[in-house]
Amino acid sequence: MPDYCFFQKGKDVVVLERSDVENAALLAVKGFEKQFEEIEASNPNRALARFKALHHEDSTALQTYSGNVLLMSAVSVIGLLAALILR
Repeated sequence: MPDYCFFQKGKDVVVLERSDVENAALLAVKGFEKQFEEIEASNPNRALARFKALHHEDSTALQTYSGNVLLMSAVSVIGLLAALILR
């Protein structure tokens, strides 16, 4: 199975075989940035699906972390207020 790499510009994502250096250079000239992920897949569509799944997992993890930080901050503020009231 070939390895695929990804180039992104805004929301546009292009999938190339890792060995396709000519098209990679053309995409770089057009302003696309090479992403660090390289995925082995049977075809470009499967590689793109896995790439999008990885990025969805990353954004979900970030949202979960952000929610936990906000919750812990709120609990800390409530605890601080309770301590001030009880004094």
